[in-house]
Amino acid sequence: MLSLQERLGQGDTILLDGATGTELQRRQIPTPLPLWSAAALINQPEAVRQIHLDYLAAGADILTANSFRTYRRTPGAPGWAIGRKP
Repeated sequence: MLSLQERLGQGDTILLDGATGTELQRRQIPTPLPLWSAAALINQPEAVRQIHLDYLAAGADILTANSFRTYRRTPGAPGWAIGRKP
């Protein structure tokens, strides 16, 4: 299997996965404020995993991290804490 750099060097087309937040909404997975799509990492991690697997099955070469709104300040927002769901 060629590395990403090798594939780019030979001119291959590289496919990036799609929008995780949009896919969560399409699947009716709640994305409440303040965490938006990051809430699914806490409340429904298997749904996030399945979205990534579905993008791979659709031909994605690269999966991006579902890290939107995961910076330290957001999980500490009122009502949210690591290991505790509102």
